[in-house]
Amino acid sequence: MVDDRWWFGIDMRRAALFLVVLFIAPLSSAWPIPDFPLTESEWVVVDADGWTSEDWRDLRNQGLEPLRQISETEVIVWGSFGDFQLKEEMVLRGPIADGYRVILEPRLPSNAQWDVLGLFDFQNLNLAGHSSAYPTTFEIFGIEPRVFDSIPGIWWVEPILKTESRSNIAADIMLELSNDSSYDSDNFNGSGVIVGMADSGIELDHECFRENQTAIGEIGIKHRKVIRVNTSIDDGDHPEHEDFRHGTHLAGAVICDLFDGIEGRGVASSSQLIFQDVVNESGWSEPEIDWLLAEDLAYGAVIHSYSWGDVTEAYTSRSFLLDAWHREVPWSLAFIAPGNNPSKLYEPANARNIVSVGGTMKDNGTDLYTGSSHGPTEEGLRGNFIVTPAVGIVSAAADGNLSSFNSDMRSSTGTSSSTALGAGVTAVIQQMVQEGYFIQNGNFTPSGPQLRVLLAMSAQSLEGGEQGGEYVGAAPNSMQGWGRPSLNNIAQGDVWIYDSYQMNEIQRLEIVRDWLDINGSKPYESIEKKMWNGSDARGPFLKNGESVGWNLTLKNNTDLGVFLSFNQRPFGQFSDDLNLVVTLPNGTQYETNDSIEGTEGLKIGVNELNGVDWVSVEVSAKNVGIGNYTDMLGNDGDEVGFALAVSGVMGIRIDPGLDSDDLCCQNTIEDNDGLSDPVVVDDSTPVFEKGEWEGDKNEVYDKTNDNAKASSWDSKLFWNYGGACLVLILILVIGIAVASNSFDKKKRKREIDEQMSISENNLEK
Repeated sequence: MVDDRWWFGIDMRRAALFLVVLFIAPLSSAWPIPDFPLTESEWVVVDADGWTSEDWRDLRNQGLEPLRQISETEVIVWGSFGDFQLKEEMVLRGPIADGYRVILEPRLPSNAQWDVLGLFDFQNLNLAGHSSAYPTTFEIFGIEPRVFDSIPGIWWVEPILKTESRSNIAADIMLELSNDSSYDSDNFNGSGVIVGMADSGIELDHECFRENQTAIGEIGIKHRKVIRVNTSIDDGDHPEHEDFRHGTHLAGAVICDLFDGIEGRGVASSSQLIFQDVVNESGWSEPEIDWLLAEDLAYGAVIHSYSWGDVTEAYTSRSFLLDAWHREVPWSLAFIAPGNNPSKLYEPANARNIVSVGGTMKDNGTDLYTGSSHGPTEEGLRGNFIVTPAVGIVSAAADGNLSSFNSDMRSSTGTSSSTALGAGVTAVIQQMVQEGYFIQNGNFTPSGPQLRVLLAMSAQSLEGGEQGGEYVGAAPNSMQGWGRPSLNNIAQGDVWIYDSYQMNEIQRLEIVRDWLDINGSKPYESIEKKMWNGSDARGPFLKNGESVGWNLTLKNNTDLGVFLSFNQRPFGQFSDDLNLVVTLPNGTQYETNDSIEGTEGLKIGVNELNGVDWVSVEVSAKNVGIGNYTDMLGNDGDEVGFALAVSGVMGIRIDPGLDSDDLCCQNTIEDNDGLSDPVVVDDSTPVFEKGEWEGDKNEVYDKTNDNAKASSWDSKLFWNYGGACLVLILILVIGIAVASNSFDKKKRKREIDEQMSISENNLEK
């Protein structure tokens, strides 16, 4: 917190300045007593004991507005004081351009926002709601970007760039199962799953998509392949438009289902599609990405496929919005193409809650596609989450004729195709959850973290391969992420899953409908305002210092794999840190410790499990940030949900082996249909209530010694008597000022008359 000595110095300087003004006033024309406001800007306030929601709210009692938490002990505030200010740095993220998008601090007070806006002739203003965790943005042209560096309230500035695209052997590589699998791979086709895609247009008369051999059919929930096409920007895959055939090809890579033959069939051939056409005669004209995500959510899609973005490695406002959306909406998972430049990874593939998909060669080898972009990102993320085939991908070919009813195919190479394939294989994983293929408590719509954790578990490391002569090491790494998905790794009947967001489907849809009742505002803003505490979901949702655990029975002669995933806060704010802890009966522990990634994994070989028939798996919330609300989820809350996948097990151990008498807290989850519920433990260390921001400081527990506390009392008495003396002096000074006021008015009138006379003479000349 702010040092009292800082306050003491400020008070002394103010008092001295005030007295100087008062004593000078009667001697210099009885000037009116001026106001000396301190300029408001960003300050950092430090709490060495760590921040709580109560501490966050208490900042407002001191005239400070908390903006964002940047570490366990530091919060950036808006006001006129704090512990220190961050040094001035260049706020531009990316190259010099003709126009820029300016992003203000989140939760910035309205008057401060308008102070900044008043400095510019801005365009395309997206004004955030009161105290919103999402920032206000606007665009400006024809200005030198260095001017932004010294303006308080500006978080970052990014150049306005042109969006670009990034463009059945592949399916067999990822979907083929071994002979010892418990399932038939023919059943894994994405049935019952809806995928969202925004791209350059779709040619609906193609065999991949049309209702039958002779008709496109009526687009809707009962259509064979396409349940929704948004034509508000454009209405098809037109030859004269930029990236003609791009959208048709990628849609086919995911959902194509042919009447005859298999060449070009999609990875999730029984899934359905929501398609948003975002390319018109002007080129790529995509709206704010929350509109695309919201429409997918409304029509039942969890998975979104976007093979486009701006050519910049900077963490942009679109990257931020994607992360913020996923944090608020657990049933969402966007797949993003990172680009086709191996030395760069482009936005918005650098968002932390999405799946960036790099490319491999078309065969079943270990080499990566030479042109595939990869990380790490500027923020330190690995970058790619998975890799899928990117070379020579055969899929639907548009011909520019909506009445040809063609069935042509074409080959394409690039991470655009690999991204569509990644979305497709994840649609199959979603089907597996919804149909109960895992050791799970009933069938349900999986959250984004649940899909992400199963996708990571399914991935096969491509260690030993190359990309343009560069060696590909063991996964996970920045070149391949977790590796290339293979359903064989999760289709052995030994994978137990757990999803904090698991819900009854009717209740889940009711929440979604309420979230999407936007009443004219932006979708994200509407959802953000409708705070959710996780009610009706399975839980638990962890706060800082809490943990939850299960005991699981092992499958004989099998490696153990444990994976955890959760949605992080957007960059620029304190990262939540959830860790996995696996404990053997003899006390041996294995633990993850990654403070930046939102997906973590542990693999323990069968040789290390000799004689072990069960293990304890724990999720520990080492750090969870805070916001404006407590006991709430989302960007402005202090709780976080998660998903788990554990392979090589037979399920929950009947005897949990936990002594409930040793727990400090009761089970926070109510019994629900016989669920084997975990026990949440609060491991946070008790701390004293911090009163550095309180008005009456002598009520604060003193952490130094008794002498220091006595000295505080003596100091207070001194200032009480000193204050009385100051009042007497002020009365005397004011009396002198009043007595001289009449004389001063006459003197000032003469001076003004003389100045007016001089001005008139100058005008006459």
